[in-house]
Amino acid sequence: MTRSTTNRRLLGLYVGLLAGFGVLWVRCVWLQVLHAERLAALARSQHRTRQVLLGTRGTIYDRTGEVLAMSVPVPSLYANPRRMSANSAKPQLAAQVAKLTGTDATLIRRRLDRDRGFVWLARHIDPSLNPQLAPLFRKGIGVREEPMRMYPHGGMAAHVLGHVNIDEQGLEGLELALNGSLRG
Repeated sequence: MTRSTTNRRLLGLYVGLLAGFGVLWVRCVWLQVLHAERLAALARSQHRTRQVLLGTRGTIYDRTGEVLAMSVPVPSLYANPRRMSANSAKPQLAAQVAKLTGTDATLIRRRLDRDRGFVWLARHIDPSLNPQLAPLFRKGIGVREEPMRMYPHGGMAAHVLGHVNIDEQGLEGLELALNGSLRG
């Protein structure tokens, strides 16, 4: 190898490195100068979001301090249909969930066919079902704790207390009249 070919190779390597650093420098200027404000706004929107966390609905007591209405956490079953594997497995999965929760398999199948990131499969299920549902969790199904309104004395003063819907919004009686104070 002659000295001139070695010099040409070194010169080519030097020019290649300079070109690479030049491309990196142009990219840095493009990101940090030309589009800095837009990228900073995007970063702020991703890092600083507001999320409202609802508290538990208030307890209703009688004049002696006896609990008349209270909220207790119970599991609810949800799915992420977008994360589920093949559509061929969904009917079997729907049948399994329907059998365990006592709901209609076709209703669950329709919910699993939706193109959404979150669907309810069964709400306010029996907590003792968790061990039987555990094998389904890695298939895109999960459990979330939700509050459910309980009336320890059953129908006592039901016409005065009223009731709430599944999302704990007062519908009748004190539950409706005091909804602003009772909701979390």
